[in-house]
Amino acid sequence: LILHACGTTYYSEEPRNMRASIYKYRCIHNLIFLVIFLFVILTLDTSKILYANENNYNIGNLRISSFYLRGTIQRRPAAAYMTIQNLGQISDSLLSASSPMAEMIDFHETRVESGVAKMRQVRHIAVKPKSMTVLKPGGLHLMVKELKTPPVAGDIFVITLKFERAGTIDIKFPVKTFSRKKSEHTTTKSMDHKTH
Repeated sequence: LILHACGTTYYSEEPRNMRASIYKYRCIHNLIFLVIFLFVILTLDTSKILYANENNYNIGNLRISSFYLRGTIQRRPAAAYMTIQNLGQISDSLLSASSPMAEMIDFHETRVESGVAKMRQVRHIAVKPKSMTVLKPGGLHLMVKELKTPPVAGDIFVITLKFERAGTIDIKFPVKTFSRKKSEHTTTKSMDHKTH
């Protein structure tokens, strides 16, 4: 083995048994690292991995998209909508929702019976396997009550969703302009949410 130190060339012969020991040590070291790496990968609970992009959030087998919160007048209840897609083989349920920007969030469903829009509160929202559950005006929606500050169009409203299987995820709902069109949240054509 040729060594270069301080500009001087030295010649030395490393014993074969030392080279063999070093090689064996490196092999064992690499093998241990590989075993640890495989253990971490195999034991990782991928159902709890979540990520988000501009258009959707993913947690477990669920994909959440088309989410937004419709602004309201002053501090009246606001409504949040979204689409929840279950890509898995097992049903899941949205158990609860909360936000640091509101005191309470309930699940409501609007149905038209005999030409009259009726609203009822639901305990949870089921998400069947290989299907989509759509929260939209005139149907299922999140009713955001006791707002701490009135939502303004263009702002972000954070809501934490808790699912039975997939777990918990924070969604940044963009606030859209309040609509005065006929819907379940107008003061003249629907029931007041304060009665629930």
